[in-house]
Amino acid sequence: MKPSLLLLFFLVVLAAALVIWFPFETAEQADAGQTQKPATGPVEPASEEWEDQNVDSLGPEQRTTTEGEGLCQLAARDAQGRLLFPARFLIREGSEVHWLDAPTGSLAIARHRPIREVVALADHRWSPAARLARGQSLVKGEWPLVVESAAASLELQVRNQAGFQPFQWTLQYTAQLPGQNEYSAIAGRLWSRLHRRLDGRQERIQIEDIPPGIYSLRIRSETTAPYQTSLKLEPGQHLQHELQLTAGAFITGTVVDEHGKALAGASVALLPEDLGLLQPMVEYARDFLGFPSLADLSHKGSQGETDAGGRYRLGPLPPTRGMIYAGFPGKITGAGASVAILEAGVTTEQEAISLHPGHSLQVEVLEFTSQKPLADVRVRYFPGIRNESMFGNMIPWREPEISRTDATGKIRLDGLPAGVVQVRLDGEGFAALEQSVEVQAGSDQNRVQLFLKAQHSVEGWVRRASDGQAVAAAEVLALPAEEYNLMARFTAQVGSDFKTKSNEEGYFRIDGLPAGPWRFLAKAEGLAPKGTEALNLSSGISPPPVEILLSGGAELEVLVQDSEGQPQPAAILTVFPLNGDDSRNARTAADGRFLFENLTPGSYQVSVNSFGTEPENLFSLDFDQASGISEIVNLEEGEREKLVLGGRIDYASLEGWTLRAGEPVSGITVMLSSGNNFKSSVTDADGYYQIDDIPPGPYFLLAGELKLGNGAGFTSAVELGPGEQGRLDLDLPGSTVKVTVVAEDTGEPLPGITIMMRDAQAKPGGGMLTTNSQGEVLFQFLNPGTYVIGAGRAVMPLFGGPSKHESQMISPVVVPENQDLALEYTLRLAQAASVEVQVLGTDGLPVSGAGVFYLDSEGQPLSQFTMQGTDSSGRVRLHSLPSGLGRLLARHPEMGQVEKEVRLESGEENKVELHLETGTVLRVLVVDGRGEPLKGVQVIALDQRNAPVSTLFTSVEAMAKLYEFMEGGEQRLGPLAPGDYSLMLVRPGGPSLRHKVHLAPGVREQFLQLEYQP
Repeated sequence: MKPSLLLLFFLVVLAAALVIWFPFETAEQADAGQTQKPATGPVEPASEEWEDQNVDSLGPEQRTTTEGEGLCQLAARDAQGRLLFPARFLIREGSEVHWLDAPTGSLAIARHRPIREVVALADHRWSPAARLARGQSLVKGEWPLVVESAAASLELQVRNQAGFQPFQWTLQYTAQLPGQNEYSAIAGRLWSRLHRRLDGRQERIQIEDIPPGIYSLRIRSETTAPYQTSLKLEPGQHLQHELQLTAGAFITGTVVDEHGKALAGASVALLPEDLGLLQPMVEYARDFLGFPSLADLSHKGSQGETDAGGRYRLGPLPPTRGMIYAGFPGKITGAGASVAILEAGVTTEQEAISLHPGHSLQVEVLEFTSQKPLADVRVRYFPGIRNESMFGNMIPWREPEISRTDATGKIRLDGLPAGVVQVRLDGEGFAALEQSVEVQAGSDQNRVQLFLKAQHSVEGWVRRASDGQAVAAAEVLALPAEEYNLMARFTAQVGSDFKTKSNEEGYFRIDGLPAGPWRFLAKAEGLAPKGTEALNLSSGISPPPVEILLSGGAELEVLVQDSEGQPQPAAILTVFPLNGDDSRNARTAADGRFLFENLTPGSYQVSVNSFGTEPENLFSLDFDQASGISEIVNLEEGEREKLVLGGRIDYASLEGWTLRAGEPVSGITVMLSSGNNFKSSVTDADGYYQIDDIPPGPYFLLAGELKLGNGAGFTSAVELGPGEQGRLDLDLPGSTVKVTVVAEDTGEPLPGITIMMRDAQAKPGGGMLTTNSQGEVLFQFLNPGTYVIGAGRAVMPLFGGPSKHESQMISPVVVPENQDLALEYTLRLAQAASVEVQVLGTDGLPVSGAGVFYLDSEGQPLSQFTMQGTDSSGRVRLHSLPSGLGRLLARHPEMGQVEKEVRLESGEENKVELHLETGTVLRVLVVDGRGEPLKGVQVIALDQRNAPVSTLFTSVEAMAKLYEFMEGGEQRLGPLAPGDYSLMLVRPGGPSLRHKVHLAPGVREQFLQLEYQP
């Protein structure tokens, strides 16, 4: 499977995880969450069911009741049962973690004490943890804890270039060692709870009796740059680690209002260029929500607030580049963000940031037929356009202080940015309305009349499918039936304004629905969610009642095991539906299991991922020892499917050194990825990497830069056999491609622009990066080949959205073999063009669900992925496109395809009509030498231009393609236009094979069985 598509699937799942696990909060909520959440440690059980499973997982001698009093005798013993002394017991009691000393090796404690976990330390060895459920008492009598794992020790040698200063250091447990089970890992988590904030007042720090594991070492002080590294401590190891602290960088400046007067209490934040992918989110949110979640995503010291004199000071920070944003309630920035360049030991004074009240918009709301003013209509707004990107779907509506129209039907919205603002109206008895309004800068005449039409109401019943009995208290949601945006499906379910609950008779009614196609989704406790077919609402026609029949659905029991076959408690599971309707998340219980009940029948991707125990390990871009396992399962009504993730198999390992021109390359990520597994490591100062516990099989290898949501570098293939201790030294290519992106009108650099570099024939190579504060990206370690470069918001719609700047392509970009080149390109982005496309079928009727893609003259797509399809009228709008000649390709997985040359003009209303033509759906089954279906081989169709025309998907289609690829079933390509094609068979860890095929006109479907036997 080509790496760009692997990346797309990873990003879709990652985006869903961000929505569910890291919801956006107000600044006050984020602060409160930081003070309340525990520093680290095991995950608390979330339900009584979890508690019962924990109790059941204990051995017979550990099961207890809450009856009676008495004492429990904790005892530290060796493997032969001998008492070891002196001993110490590390206890988690309630929410507190502390030591209990036992000079004799045993300690009597009251059984009623709320102890949840206990670990013994004796003779410089640790025991696995003993764990109790909430409400469970300690055993009566002796409770032996067998110490078996030799403790590690760490010696830190501190070198401070800025002169030695006291600092705070944290040694935080992040992951267990290969072969360790969860109960051994608990010792590290409890121990690090007591080592989160310790003063370092000497240049040599000796730390003894550390539980083995993988730790994150963080250093903070008032003068030095933040320091963070990952340390792997094996049992019995004494590790000496020298750390070089450098002088921190500081940023100072002033925030003023529109009169140049100092503004106190303004929020100020630095967005490092490493997180440039998040710039669209900050652009949408900064004037309205403050800076949600930035504190977790960027370096400590990167946020602040102005004092009474309007002054701010951020730091200490590492040398970096970034963008400074400022915000204040009711005000917006006058000239966007300020570029900041941070240097070690230097305090940089930024230009003053001016905030002004923004612009006003008077909204008048009228009834559509009579044109009479409507009072008491709720008005909300959103900066920009709610679009197909994850950011456009995640930012909530803003409600003004006075949020309802007055007696004349008018309301004034203040503090708006210039440009497009989306306005939403909700009035009792009327259909909700969302409309884009253009706000002109410097104009006192920003006025708009909006008309509300009569609402559509839908009523119905929720009943049990088995006996027709009413289902009370079922949640019923109305969702747009034409929504082909996978991210929007998730966010619509979370924040839908059209929802209600059924009464005791199962009856429900939803009001305020606009005309158009809607589907209705019902959810009830103990039953599987169920959606209806599309119901088209139109004026003058009363819709029929809706009946939703709920059943018990399917069950999925997941067991997560470590590399030794031991159950993994508290593992985070994600069950991701390929249709996007019923995503679930959970943590495994003490026996490593979790039972998902009442799942809607269908296909799901089930995954368990590890980025360490804390979210910041992901957001700090620390991919050392990251891993993930996933499987595809198909669930049938009334059945229970059992799935094991991980387990005791004959794992392989891979190690090696990374060199470039004979010199070691440190700090880059080496990642192995297949259809359902990924493992990664980060090279050390000598360029060495090591990846353990690798399931045997073929893998795609990436060595290079890996950031949140994007990455690029050298690509290769490796196949590892059972138990193999592989060695792969990487001699990285020296060719680089530097791309600089500037605005054509001003010549100013454009930060946060997505740059996609992909092989022109869909072979591995390239990657995706975002421009830094200087508008630059640098692709390194490039494989020889011919590439296509795309730049702009339209390159990756998942992270994009409309922009005033166009997107552009460069093709071909040739990286030759046996020659290291430093190629440089500058792209000058002019004003963007947009186009409204209507797709019609061969019968002339509108086609919903079609994907529309922009191509260059050689058929190379600007993006291979779209988050949205055409609506019920067959229309879709594409943004951020280049002006001039280009091509548009429309395809529907069942109804056909068409490609047409177009000329787009920026600043004009471009409209294009595309009529689908009948094509051929190519059904391909890949088999091995014995004729058996082969998993993990992707089929790509290249046309006569060598353009990968079969790799253009909507988000929902992409998940189905993932299922086909991973399960080894038939892969459906097309529909493809008649002609000659080259079918390329791609497998991670293996060579690419090609087969020629001719598709004749008038053939609707063609089957091929192709053998992949390198």
